[in-house]
Amino acid sequence: MKEVPRKEDTILLADDEPYHLQFFVDFLESLKYKTVVADNVDNSILRLQESRFRAVIADLSIPLLSPQPLLRGRDALFQQYPGLLVADYARNHNHTGRQVVVYSVHDDPMVRALATKLGFTCLLKGRPRILKEEIKSVLSFDPLARPKS
Repeated sequence: MKEVPRKEDTILLADDEPYHLQFFVDFLESLKYKTVVADNVDNSILRLQESRFRAVIADLSIPLLSPQPLLRGRDALFQQYPGLLVADYARNHNHTGRQVVVYSVHDDPMVRALATKLGFTCLLKGRPRILKEEIKSVLSFDPLARPKS
């Protein structure tokens, strides 16, 4: 696997809705993080190929421009929620554990089960206080931090 540069102070936001993007950009900037925005699955994966981010936050309903080959061999859940492709790619390419967050207005138990299996965080839209608390919790964990001796 090719090593990509790590951007410890930058979050990848994968969403095509300006309201949600602005909410996250404002919130993350208040926490002193930079943001890189991608408005579809294809661009999100390109960004993930270029850099390793402090965290990846992806809307489950983000558009997928070129379904083949990204959906090849994937089940219907990935077709229904293309943002899972971003989360899965991030988990398999340099992003570990809680560094990957997906969110949606849909509370789908199958998505929650997949999130648990793959080890990423799954959140619901529409609850700003809870979203902020969970994102702060995610950002408080750095899998590459070395324990203090």
